[in-house]
Amino acid sequence: MYVERIPNRTSPPAILLRESYRQGDKFKRRTLANLSDWPAAKIEALRRVLRDEAVVPADQQALTLLQQDVLEPWAVNRATQISGRFTARGSSVRTYRVSDTLDGTLTAAASSTPRVRVQILSGTKVVARGGSSATTTICGGSRSFSVRVTRLAGSGAFTLSLSRP
Repeated sequence: MYVERIPNRTSPPAILLRESYRQGDKFKRRTLANLSDWPAAKIEALRRVLRDEAVVPADQQALTLLQQDVLEPWAVNRATQISGRFTARGSSVRTYRVSDTLDGTLTAAASSTPRVRVQILSGTKVVARGGSSATTTICGGSRSFSVRVTRLAGSGAFTLSLSRP
């Protein structure tokens, strides 16, 4: 297996994960994955793994987080509860920031009188959504999320329960 960069005339080059094999007396190759949307550092790390080279985190913070994950693994998720209220005439959206340094499962669930929808966002991209709960997996990448509670009907109090690594 190897990573190959294929130039495109007027477009950015395609970065492909490929495998070469032999069929009879001919060498052939097949594309296993398109890595074009991966960050350059992640592609380089994959190249190093495929060459059986040492993979070193890009910065000191990444090394510290990796060391923490290995030396102090988490056993159970931490639970947090946030109370809020929707009024009949006020804003129908509440957004809360959630940050974490560990890999695992992030779950947001709302119990409320008004009918609500829960979304988990990474930046502006919705990574999970649900009627009254949403779940996503944190694995590398973004460690900061927004949890958005949107009122669909009714008014009253709600409780947002967060379970995070």
